[in-house]
Amino acid sequence: MYRSYRSTQVFSTLLLLGTLSLAIVGCNKGGESSDSSSSGAAGAPKQTASASGGSGGGDGASIFGAKCAGCHKLGSTGGGRAPDLTHIGGEKDAASLAEFIKNPKSKNPGSRMPGFEGKISDTDMKTLTEYLASQK
Repeated sequence: MYRSYRSTQVFSTLLLLGTLSLAIVGCNKGGESSDSSSSGAAGAPKQTASASGGSGGGDGASIFGAKCAGCHKLGSTGGGRAPDLTHIGGEKDAASLAEFIKNPKSKNPGSRMPGFEGKISDTDMKTLTEYLASQK
């Protein structure tokens, strides 16, 4: 019974992550530029070397800030409407996170998080999910 409850928490957390991402994407479509200077803030979540690289749109922290932080909290950064992802790496690996972010309803039919398949490049998805998986 505990495992089932834990799985529900994880899926709810990921659902909120997706919702946050959509909110941020919607806000950025208004022509306003996002403040990228906050990705190096003192309270920023930890980042591993494997999650910092990538030939795409940046490091995991900046992708999280642009796509997820409107709804999800990670460390002292981000919103609080969606689940806190500060320790999501202790529960899910990068591949599981990517599957959920791309199509949340395939993993949790009751999920309110929108899917991000085709809305985040493969390179950025890999960078983001490796970054999230490093949060333990």
